[in-house]
Amino acid sequence: MKPVLILVLASVSFVVLQTNLALAAGSVDDALAWCLLAVVLAFLKKSALIAVLAIGGGAVYGAGMILAG
Repeated sequence: MKPVLILVLASVSFVVLQTNLALAAGSVDDALAWCLLAVVLAFLKKSALIAVLAIGGGAVYGAGMILAG
C-alpha cells in the first residue's frame, strides 16, 4: 500500500509544481505585455516618461511583493 501512496503524493507534488510554473510563466508574460504597451503609448505620445513611470512602477511593485511575501 505504501508504494501507491508514495506515487500518488509524488504525482500531486508534480502537478502542483507544473501549476506553479504555469502561473509564473503567465505572470511574466503579462508583465512583458504591459511593458510593451507602455512603450507603445510612450512612442505615440512622444514622451518616454510614460514608459519609464509605468515600467518603473511595475518593477517597484513587483520588488515589494517579492520582499513582502
